[in-house]
Amino acid sequence: VLAAADQSMAFDCGFELLNEHQVFCPTLVVISADKAQGKSALMTALSRNFASKGHPNVMFSLESSLHDIGLRYTSMDTGIPHSYVRDWRPPQFTDAHHERVMECQRIAGTRDIFVTGATRVLEPILLEIRRLRVVHKIQVALIDYIQLMKVGAQRFDRDELKHAHVAQELNAAAVELGVCIVAFSQINKAGDLAYADSIEKSARVRIHFERQKDPACEVHLHIQKNNEGKTTRTGSTGFVFHFDEVT
Repeated sequence: VLAAADQSMAFDCGFELLNEHQVFCPTLVVISADKAQGKSALMTALSRNFASKGHPNVMFSLESSLHDIGLRYTSMDTGIPHSYVRDWRPPQFTDAHHERVMECQRIAGTRDIFVTGATRVLEPILLEIRRLRVVHKIQVALIDYIQLMKVGAQRFDRDELKHAHVAQELNAAAVELGVCIVAFSQINKAGDLAYADSIEKSARVRIHFERQKDPACEVHLHIQKNNEGKTTRTGSTGFVFHFDEVT
């Protein structure tokens, strides 16, 4: 959805509820989740969706290797279990699987998706977002995950102060460059409240990501904060998602 020139833009992420609330605008969006929920898989899904809707984007992997991000993308896009894609050995990996992977590679080559994992330092990440914005006109930058980000030579008395600084800098860059920066964050249910508060103050939107531990792999995306105030229908997107061995 492209608004008038003097208004903000909302990017189509492929999920109806999030599009309805226009959460992906040129600002900072934080997606939080408990541990072992599958944030890297969600990041690759959003990246694919954004690109397929005409929004060039970049993925910064601070936790996983670029190779693993590629495997997760392939598994998600083809529906082939992650362990099969990693192994490639028969009998579990068949000729039909190989054909699907080759088709995935062909289509991925036509999409404006960039992936980098060379640094965990804030300043080089901001420079790379700026470069990709100028050279390749990216509209979205996805960062997994924000706790691992380091800050140059600056020192902070508490982790919460560092996290708050990182969030402020990401939000300022998003607004200045006109891109949506989506930062993924691990926030455990049992704690991390001070950390959550420190990043939430700078984020326009915070979404909490939950995956049900059942064969259907139902995913819920709860809108915890939205500065636009469009939160009358918070709750689940109600979609079924692909995670490793199950769909």
